[in-house]
Amino acid sequence: NWDFPALSGANAVKSTALPDERGDMPLIDSLRIEEGHLVYQDVPRHLDMKLDVDTAKGKSDEIFDFKGKGTLEGQKFDITAEGGSLELLRDTHKPFPLSLSLNIGATKFSIDGTFTDPIQLKGLKAPLHLSGNNLADLFYLMHIPFPPTPAYNLQGHLEKEGEKWTFSPFKGHVGNSDLSGNVVYDTSGKLPMLKGALKSQRL
Repeated sequence: NWDFPALSGANAVKSTALPDERGDMPLIDSLRIEEGHLVYQDVPRHLDMKLDVDTAKGKSDEIFDFKGKGTLEGQKFDITAEGGSLELLRDTHKPFPLSLSLNIGATKFSIDGTFTDPIQLKGLKAPLHLSGNNLADLFYLMHIPFPPTPAYNLQGHLEKEGEKWTFSPFKGHVGNSDLSGNVVYDTSGKLPMLKGALKSQRL
């Protein structure tokens, strides 16, 4: 049985099932999805995603496993994820481990770290490996306009605190150029701001 604390009481009609905290997640003893189909559209952001879930399974005391494929902004992608148990998801005192791999076209994105609160996407700390044919293609994934570049391969540390995403430090190659430094993406203002400090020994 599912228990939604936010829906109980006199304000049940006005309340929402979306949990504000990890501890508000419904109790799930066992989860299994096969051949599922998810469609998500966000018109203001021009986001259109269709996802076919091959498998999604987990038990209260075992790791969570997810595999799927679909299209994002017309680009084909596949995704795999592995995380902590469904019971740990509700535990506000322990970081939630998450390993995620996403391939969209030639772009490959993978992280293996922890969230302080995975429900609200808070407190992310994870190594990030990013590679592809063109940094401009990241617009499909992040909606951040990067300039067109040759093939790239970058590795570093990704963190999210509040409305700031930090990729620091990182290093790798873009074409024949080595590249290192740090990048911060801040969405707290009226307009998102991307800034960073980059270094290259051979540009």
